[in-house]
Amino acid sequence: MLEIDGAEPPAAQIDTDPLVYAIGAQLLPHVATTVVIAREDLPRVRLALTTRTTTTN
Repeated sequence: MLEIDGAEPPAAQIDTDPLVYAIGAQLLPHVATTVVIAREDLPRVRLALTTRTTTTN
Protein backbone atom coordinates (compact mmCIF):
# COMPACT_ATOMS: atom_id res chain seq x y z
CA MET A 1 0.00 0.00 0.00
CA LEU A 2 1.07 3.56 -0.72
CA GLU A 3 0.27 6.28 1.78
CA ILE A 4 0.18 9.92 0.70
CA ASP A 5 -0.41 12.59 3.34
CA GLY A 6 -1.84 9.99 5.71
CA ALA A 7 -4.35 8.56 3.21
CA GLU A 8 -4.23 5.52 0.94
CA PRO A 9 -5.29 6.71 -2.52
CA PRO A 10 -6.21 4.37 -5.37
CA ALA A 11 -2.91 3.16 -6.81
CA ALA A 12 -1.55 1.05 -9.63
CA GLN A 13 0.98 -1.64 -8.74
CA ILE A 14 3.57 -3.46 -10.81
CA ASP A 15 4.24 -6.57 -8.81
CA THR A 16 5.65 -8.89 -11.47
CA ASP A 17 9.37 -8.14 -11.44
CA PRO A 18 11.44 -10.45 -9.22
CA LEU A 19 13.84 -7.65 -8.19
CA VAL A 20 11.71 -4.52 -7.76
CA TYR A 21 8.22 -3.46 -6.69
CA ALA A 22 6.57 -0.39 -8.19
CA ILE A 23 3.45 1.57 -7.24
CA GLY A 24 2.02 4.86 -8.47
CA ALA A 25 -0.89 7.16 -7.78
CA GLN A 26 -2.46 10.24 -9.32
CA LEU A 27 -2.27 13.30 -7.08
CA LEU A 28 -3.96 15.86 -9.33
CA PRO A 29 -5.38 15.64 -12.87
CA HIS A 30 -1.91 16.29 -14.36
CA VAL A 31 0.32 15.13 -11.49
CA ALA A 32 1.29 11.57 -10.65
CA THR A 33 3.87 10.01 -8.36
CA THR A 34 5.65 6.69 -8.53
CA VAL A 35 7.78 4.66 -6.16
CA VAL A 36 10.13 1.89 -7.24
CA ILE A 37 11.94 -0.03 -4.53
CA ALA A 38 14.12 -3.11 -4.36
CA ARG A 39 11.93 -6.03 -3.37
CA GLU A 40 14.43 -7.10 -0.69
CA ASP A 41 13.89 -3.75 1.11
CA LEU A 42 10.08 -3.95 1.26
CA PRO A 43 9.87 -5.61 4.69
CA ARG A 44 11.85 -2.75 6.22
CA VAL A 45 10.12 0.31 4.77
CA ARG A 46 6.75 2.01 4.87
CA LEU A 47 5.78 3.48 1.50
CA ALA A 48 4.63 6.89 2.70
CA LEU A 49 4.91 10.21 0.88
CA THR A 50 4.15 13.76 1.93
CA THR A 51 3.23 16.57 -0.44
CA ARG A 52 4.72 19.97 0.06
CA THR A 53 4.42 23.32 -1.58
CA THR A 54 7.41 25.19 -2.90
CA THR A 55 7.92 28.84 -3.55
CA THR A 56 10.11 30.45 -6.12
CA ASN A 57 11.64 33.87 -5.89
